[in-house]
Amino acid sequence: MKDDKIDIEERIKKAREERHNRDLRKQDMQNRELLGQCLKQLRVYLIGLSNEASIMAREAKIRAEYDEMHREERRMRKEQYPCEYGDEMEYEREFKLEWM
Repeated sequence: MKDDKIDIEERIKKAREERHNRDLRKQDMQNRELLGQCLKQLRVYLIGLSNEASIMAREAKIRAEYDEMHREERRMRKEQYPCEYGDEMEYEREFKLEWM
């Protein structure tokens, strides 16, 4: 009788271990699926972030080119009309020719 009891306890223990192992494998598979979903979402997020960063870089480049062009135009205007800035002299007001 004692041998039967030990045998039954061992079978119960073995069954518990097998069930536990199955549960762990099932949980592991679920965790892997969730991890895959998270990685897909992260990839989509990073692609969107990358696209936004490239758009911002293009806008910054266009803005820098515009600023450079504006500075160059101001420099050329200042070379052509050196006294037009500040309170020094304005051609429109100072050198207006009166026609007869």
